[in-house]
Amino acid sequence: MCSSCPDFADAHYNLGLAFRQKGYYAEALKEYKLALERNEDENLVRQAMAEVHLLKKDASAAIELYDQILLAQKDSPKLWCERGVALRGTHPAARTAALAGYGQPGVTQSSQPAAPRGPEKAREAETGIEPVYRALQALA
Repeated sequence: MCSSCPDFADAHYNLGLAFRQKGYYAEALKEYKLALERNEDENLVRQAMAEVHLLKKDASAAIELYDQILLAQKDSPKLWCERGVALRGTHPAARTAALAGYGQPGVTQSSQPAAPRGPEKAREAETGIEPVYRALQALA
């Protein structure tokens, strides 16, 4: 779209947003890729790309992008929630397999630390991604 202005990564990101709002998902993804090539904020652009994949009902592509983003932003409840939405859109067997390593991308559940024990630690267990994780397990 904007090949004559190679230094305007924001322009490509904003064009991606505009195309997405109009339902032109392929064009939006193309502009987001151009924004990445021009060093726009990787996590911001990847999140926008993942959202487009969700709109296209391509949950697997969205999950892959969310996993990449979560490597850098492990403590983002919003990203974990959006990843959960993507998981819900996958085939039940794929969702169950994906939930096995849900704690952090690339980390198996067996290597996760145990939840805090005792009444004084109960509130600590409710922070972060634990409530989202339990809710997604219930869906599997």
